[in-house]
Amino acid sequence: MLIMGAYKRIPTNTFHNLQMDAGIICDSFDVNTGTVGNIIGATTGGIQIDATPEYTDMGEDVDNCPNNMKELKKISKWECKISGTYLTTSASAMKSLIGSASVSGTHISLKQTLSQDDFQTLWFVGDYGDSGFLAVKLSNALNTSGLSLKTEKDGKGQVSFEYLGHYSIDAQDAVPLDIYIKDTVTMYNISYNLTHVVADVRPVDVALGGEVIAKFEPESASYELPDTVTVKVDDSTLTVDTDYTWDDTTGILYIKSSATTGDISITVTGASA
Repeated sequence: MLIMGAYKRIPTNTFHNLQMDAGIICDSFDVNTGTVGNIIGATTGGIQIDATPEYTDMGEDVDNCPNNMKELKKISKWECKISGTYLTTSASAMKSLIGSASVSGTHISLKQTLSQDDFQTLWFVGDYGDSGFLAVKLSNALNTSGLSLKTEKDGKGQVSFEYLGHYSIDAQDAVPLDIYIKDTVTMYNISYNLTHVVADVRPVDVALGGEVIAKFEPESASYELPDTVTVKVDDSTLTVDTDYTWDDTTGILYIKSSATTGDISITVTGASA
């Protein structure tokens, strides 16, 4: 006897294996640490990722051979795409959207010929599971749909994109799309103890083994940046040059990836000008 509802179940790990939210498009991503590079732009409507194979049936014209015999099926190519719509843009993002273009300051000029540096590596990164990620790397990406900017009265301009991954003559069998899934990324908190300075760039957390770049400036003309800062990981004080670098001219603090093994505390005290 069939019990009603016996198969109305979900896997016990369902919520652990969900990919959540829209994710981002960025120019680099470290799959070991979860460190994100430059985010290309804010998107709307979600991001679409497609990897579609094109098959050839080698037995299609062979007498007495049934169609779609598995031993005679082969893949001719993969068409790999990341598509969506940006709400924000910049000179570098606009260049990637146009495809064949060059940037000089604020001027973006379209080119008649395509060069190899018009292709780029792009990443989609989205939340996955409890604290992990689902990342997709699109190699040799080019926005083949061209520039499409749509404006709206009392609304935001929208720029659609469709990046197509390309094969390379240097790696002819390498499909231009890779997928990485990691259940958990260890993250550490970054806290600040600031006196007479403000943080212009202020990261709030970092993945295990990730790099940290923060930037500080005096809160007023009455103060200047100090010669030294104090950086701690948990209760241990880091060593300048070995673990981090500090530039008192630019206000840039760089913490090396080898030092990000716990919660980070940064103390910067401005000096009287």
